Amino acid sequence: MAPKNQPKGSTSARGKRKQAEATPVARPYDAHKFFSAEYQDRYQKLCSRKFWHDKKFQISTEGKYRGLAEIIKKRKWETLIAPHPQINTEIVREFYVNAMPVEGQEFSFKTMIRGRVINFDRRDINDYVGKPYKLNYPDELCPFHLQQNKGNWDHQVIQETILKPGTGYEKSVTGRSHVKKCNMNPIAQTICKLILFNINPKSHLSTCTIDIPPLIYYILSDEPVDIARIIAS
Repeated sequence: MAPKNQPKGSTSARGKRKQAEATPVARPYDAHKFFSAEYQDRYQKLCSRKFWHDKKFQISTEGKYRGLAEIIKKRKWETLIAPHPQINTEIVREFYVNAMPVEGQEFSFKTMIRGRVINFDRRDINDYVGKPYKLNYPDELCPFHLQQNKGNWDHQVIQETILKPGTGYEKSVTGRSHVKKCNMNPIAQTICKLILFNINPKSHLSTCTIDIPPLIYYILSDEPVDIARIIAS
């Protein structure tokens, strides 16, 4: 026996209407530039934010900071102190927008620029900056990162190495420790500027958080540092 037609306004008809109303409608977006409409929305927000360029460092091998010039040369970090002079800000914004993490998903270290997927994991960045640090095996950690994972830094020794006599770490009103750049010795100040501009960019440059002094200390102490892993993270 064939089923009877459902009357208008029946429960079944109302359920179908609700289901149709609940189905999200895909919003149009520029698939050549963005992974999704949400990424395109992020781009619009990012356009209103101030853009920070990497800084070019002029360090003479005969000048005041010749010690730092020797460090840069020995570590093969020349690319880090001489970034490309011409930057397309629109492309850079696309890079960062499409690289943003997605909640609940493992970070992919992939982004998209003009329809092309770009990898920027530790290996790719290390290749870009001239392979200054070679791993013996894929997941190897340099001494700096091994110590960072342990977390038990000797901050007394670090302060004695990078700070001027009579100075030390300070605390903010929220109780977080930080370091004033003006309290560092001259070569530590310059390394700090390099880190805050070109390696781990920050908008606030007069002070640095407590994670920066150990990196400065390792660089000054001639300890191995996988700089590409720092940039990637």
